[in-house]
This record gives sequence, structure tokens and C-alpha cells, in this order.
Amino acid sequence: MSILGLTDICSGLVTTDDQLTPLHQAASEGHVQCLELLLTHDADVYAEDSRKQLPIDLAKLWGHKKCAKLLAAVMWHQNKH
Repeated sequence: MSILGLTDICSGLVTTDDQLTPLHQAASEGHVQCLELLLTHDADVYAEDSRKQLPIDLAKLWGHKKCAKLLAAVMWHQNKH
């Protein structure tokens, strides 16, 4: 386990009953700094919750434009490579 348990958080195994990952939670609450931290530890931007929603979908749904923009940039970069 690393500092703050980030190894476990970003493994994709830690979710709520609705399959929300920490990245989903941060995106839905508009926590840009949390997103940045999770993304630096390889959090999965393509993880789906129980409703097949991605973290970017929740950011858009709740009007968190900065979060959506950050997630879109990461997704674009991953698709490019």
C-alpha cells in the first residue's frame, strides 16, 4: 500500500455498490484536484458504473465543466497513443 492507499484506489477494485470508482465520485462532485491526483496514478477513465456511465458522463451530468474538460483531454491523449 502506498501513501493514501492510492495503489488500491487506482486498481479498479475499489467501488461502491453502484460500481462507482473514486474517479466517478470525484468527477460527479467536481473535485478537479482529486481527479488530477487519481489520474497521475493511472485511474481508469473508461471504467463504467452500474449504469454504464463513465466518469466524464457524471462530470457533464452535474455541470462540472473543468472536470469534463480534464477527463476529455486524458481520453483524447490515451486514444491518440
